[in-house]
Order: sequence, then C-alpha cells, then structure tokens
Amino acid sequence: DKVSIDLSQYGIEATIDVPDTTKLPLVLEAMDYGELTVHIGDKYHFSFIEGGDMNLKKSDLESDLLFVSTILEEKPNLIIYKSDLPDGSITYHHFYSIVNINGVDFEVSDINTGDSLSEENIRKMVEILNTIKVIKTIPS
Repeated sequence: DKVSIDLSQYGIEATIDVPDTTKLPLVLEAMDYGELTVHIGDKYHFSFIEGGDMNLKKSDLESDLLFVSTILEEKPNLIIYKSDLPDGSITYHHFYSIVNINGVDFEVSDINTGDSLSEENIRKMVEILNTIKVIKTIPS
C-alpha cells in the first residue's frame, strides 16, 4: 500500500508516493537552509535540496580520499553507486539524482545515517523517487 504525500507546504510543488505510513513511520523535516529530509521507517532516508550538479558529484566520488566508489547504474539524472573502504571492511550504497520540478532542479539523495544500507534499500528509495508527480501550478 502506498500513501501520496504533498510536498508543496515545503516549497516543492510535487507529490510523492511513500510506503503505507501506518506500518512505517513517516517524518518530514524542513531545515533552515532549505533542505527537506524524508525518513520512512528506519531504512529509507532521503533529502531534497535546490540545485544539483551530476558532473560535480561524479568528480567528488572520483577524488574521494577515503572511499573507493563504483557506479552501479547511471542514467542522465541518476546514479546508484557503492562506496567501499579500501580494506573492504565497509560498503555503503547510495543514490544521487537531480529532479526538475516546475523548472527548478532539486538534488535528491540518500541521507547518510551511519547505517550501511543495502543496494536493495537504495533501489527501493529510487522507486519511491520515481513516483514524484509535479503539481501543475497556475500562473498568477
């Protein structure tokens, strides 16, 4: 079961379908600096913030001095990647996406909570992200 959440009260003119919130608690938090964080239960966490630059993100991954990152899937507006410590002790899975809503780009990515999320969790978050529907605004 899915529940449609209206993000317009947070300055994002769109809805997103999230898993049934009677089973997984949903917390949306607007930060002072313009970021909106979405937490669904304890396995799905992502944020929206205005902006985004795919080339810069990929460049940051390549120049990371701590983690070795591998892109697992790449689309024009989305990458799914894993980051490994060189000794192989920890692997983190992440996604980074740029979503255009009414002419405004938003960077959408998982939130690093310190937990190592599985690739399956990341792909589920991308599925949730793919349910974004722009609310058509009427020009004033």
